[in-house]
Amino acid sequence: METRYAIVIGLLFAFYAYKVITARMMYAKLTKLIASDTPYTLIDVRTSGEYAAGHIPGAKNIDHEKIGSSLGKIARDREIVLYCQSGSRASAALGTLRSKGYTNAWSFGGISRWRGKIER
Repeated sequence: METRYAIVIGLLFAFYAYKVITARMMYAKLTKLIASDTPYTLIDVRTSGEYAAGHIPGAKNIDHEKIGSSLGKIARDREIVLYCQSGSRASAALGTLRSKGYTNAWSFGGISRWRGKIER
């Protein structure tokens, strides 16, 4: 029985460590992109109300449910970064973009990973 608890605790710790490391890596990747001269598009896929309450500076708002009908607003010739509240809507929007041939897109995850200024 004690061995099972140790395994469960070990797995929980590994999962937590993975989440922390991934968040730090994504933050570093996004801040490096923002500081570079590389053209990019940052898209907040939350609702307009969530966006108005606070978003990463420079982000444009396209609700994840409207991403498929908003492809004309998303340039294919630049890196595209998506984020939402927790990461799930950004992942869904990423799947939509990839199914439409966007190959240079990735998900930052949730805005809670952002440690910089929030624009309102």
